[in-house]
Amino acid sequence: MDWLEIFQENINAQKKGLSEKDMRFFHVERLVRVAGHLHHNSETCMDCCKLKEPVFELSGNLQKYIHGSTRDRKYFERIFDMAVSHLRVTHRLFPPFYYNYLYSFIGFFSGLAAGGALYFGFSEVTGIKIILILALAGLVTGQVTGRKKDNLVRTEGRKLL
Repeated sequence: MDWLEIFQENINAQKKGLSEKDMRFFHVERLVRVAGHLHHNSETCMDCCKLKEPVFELSGNLQKYIHGSTRDRKYFERIFDMAVSHLRVTHRLFPPFYYNYLYSFIGFFSGLAAGGALYFGFSEVTGIKIILILALAGLVTGQVTGRKKDNLVRTEGRKLL
């Protein structure tokens, strides 16, 4: 048996003591996929190789980390976030809708800032509606641009989930 199969067996054994709500909240299925990416990239990436050990430890004590103390939960989240961050930065793997959310956020606040500048610059000509209109325009632009970028990421196979 290789590392990934043992990891998946550990997770499946630990799942029996977890509720469906806990599994969704702590992204247990995503942890399995992250481990798969770490295993796949560990032959060429030393950081992935180093991250395999603490991620494997999570699989053996999953119930302890989820139902245990706050310190245990924070350790689980820290290791999980380190692995996801490494895969995102180094291997350019992204969660679904990553760019959609990012560009929508940027577009909304850019539109809000532009609308605010127009409102305070020309308040007698423009009403407060200009702020809302430009914020909405920025949000829609961000959604469209982000969706295009996410589709590009999916076609290149760089999707984490």
